[in-house]
Amino acid sequence: MARSNMGRMRFFLLLVAAVVGLVLLGATLLDEGEVVHLTTRNAKGAHYETSLWCVEWDAALWLRAGSERAGWLARLRAQPEVQLERAGKQHHFTATPVFDEATRQGVNAALAAKYGAPDRWIGRLFDRAHAVPIRLEPLRVEEPQTSPAAAQQTPSLP
Repeated sequence: MARSNMGRMRFFLLLVAAVVGLVLLGATLLDEGEVVHLTTRNAKGAHYETSLWCVEWDAALWLRAGSERAGWLARLRAQPEVQLERAGKQHHFTATPVFDEATRQGVNAALAAKYGAPDRWIGRLFDRAHAVPIRLEPLRVEEPQTSPAAAQQTPSLP
């Protein structure tokens, strides 16, 4: 009897390993589309980079946390000014989590339309009902101001 239980356990472990292997293989073979890099800061000022998907929806740029327990979400809630690298360019935003069911559904649908099969695969593993959409509002970066006298002395470039 102990031998048959060992055989079942071995079969189960092989099955789990095969499923994990197929998921990893699928993840490497599928083009996951646009990936952005979000930089958040903790209370001590240390920077953390997280790779994420983004979508333009409802006249704004959005990210999605899989759950309220995501570490990067906790950091941006404490320090909402974030950096986002998109298409090789750095952008500065104020990040605001939105806890509204209609927004969650809209952002989930927009991400599903943009990312297709990879989003569906991940959606089967993680319940989207607990996802948190994050709205990104561009920060204004102040340009150094020059005095009118200095502006008059500066030659213009062609």
